[in-house]
Amino acid sequence: MWGKKIARFLWKCAGGDEQIMQYASYYDHMKMMGIGGVVFATAVLATLAMGFAMQTIFGSWIVTIPVALIWGLIIFNLDRFIVSVNKGDGDEKMSWQELKAAAPRLLMAALIGITISAPLETEIFDKEIDREWENAKMDMSIKRRYEVEQEFLNTGEYRSTADKIKKDSIELIPIEQRKIEANNNIDLLTTSGWNGQVCTDGTSCSNPRHIALYDSRDNAVAEFNSKKRELDSLKRVLASFEDKRVLMLNNAADSIKALKPGFLDKIMMIERLSSEGKLVEVYDPTTGKIKMENGKPVVKEIYGNAWWPINLVRFLFVLLEVAPVLLKMFMVKSAYEYMQDNVTQILIAKQGIYYEPIKDEHGKLIWAGTNYNPKRIIEVVKHQNELEERNAKEAITVFADEESKKIKDDPSQFFDDKTKKGG
Repeated sequence: MWGKKIARFLWKCAGGDEQIMQYASYYDHMKMMGIGGVVFATAVLATLAMGFAMQTIFGSWIVTIPVALIWGLIIFNLDRFIVSVNKGDGDEKMSWQELKAAAPRLLMAALIGITISAPLETEIFDKEIDREWENAKMDMSIKRRYEVEQEFLNTGEYRSTADKIKKDSIELIPIEQRKIEANNNIDLLTTSGWNGQVCTDGTSCSNPRHIALYDSRDNAVAEFNSKKRELDSLKRVLASFEDKRVLMLNNAADSIKALKPGFLDKIMMIERLSSEGKLVEVYDPTTGKIKMENGKPVVKEIYGNAWWPINLVRFLFVLLEVAPVLLKMFMVKSAYEYMQDNVTQILIAKQGIYYEPIKDEHGKLIWAGTNYNPKRIIEVVKHQNELEERNAKEAITVFADEESKKIKDDPSQFFDDKTKKGG
């Protein structure tokens, strides 16, 4: 029981006529079941593919399930239509004319196959895509950190503080040099025999030159300490900015790290895998650091690109989609096709349509159809109108003759009393 229901379902998937199939051979049954099975399998794959894509994009089963089912039904009806309208010439050899006639259907089937394969590829190569996505996030994180850092460094408050530190650091150099020079001069006096005795009033007991050296040293030290305190204060302010900068950089890196790949991201990762091999940095075993050449890290390819595996998967889905169309062109015309032609011709004949071979302007033999039903209806209506017209004329003539006879027999009956009295 279930076998018959499944067989009828697959016949319908292949666009077969169930009533004709009941009189067809076992070969036709299996042929139509095979084609229907491919069509149904393609619809199931299309549903899964759209489901993967919608779940990646929206992340909600409420959206994913209805959209995936609708898409699966659309692909099912398209495939069923493509297979049902495609007919070969009944020869097992494929001719150029046959292939050219089927080209639009083959192209449509190939496009559907590519559309179905893309979401499924993202699931088949999921681990490889995740690895490439991590590498891509590292590149995006470096770029984002640089952008955030440049934006932070160009803020007015940070820039003014950094410029003031730079300016004060430059101004501090000659002050420190004066302090060092004053200390050197005092040391020189000490080594020359002056014991540096200090009087009770706080001044040097030596000559005024000695007093000036001490005053110069004290002024330089005071100015240096003042400028140094100001510079240290600015550096503490800049250090607080530095903490804020590190926090902003870490937040930027965390935001990139939390990114999940979208559907388009996964497609682009697949294209990247198909065009680029796996590159890794080369480390110097003596230093444990990455080798550098011309300011760039040295890299090597550990394996080539995955063009063949990825495109073989695509080709598999395209082949699955176009296979029913191609198979029908290879198949020899069987009992089902002959019975289908007979039924079609009977239905055409019942509608008063007649096909006959004629030659077109290029001398090519074509089948031209003539619809006799309109002609028949037109002739019947025309003849009916002619008869009705004739009958109407005859009826009017007979009626007129009878009236004329009545007038001749008794004219007075056609006058009223007033007319008879002369009024």
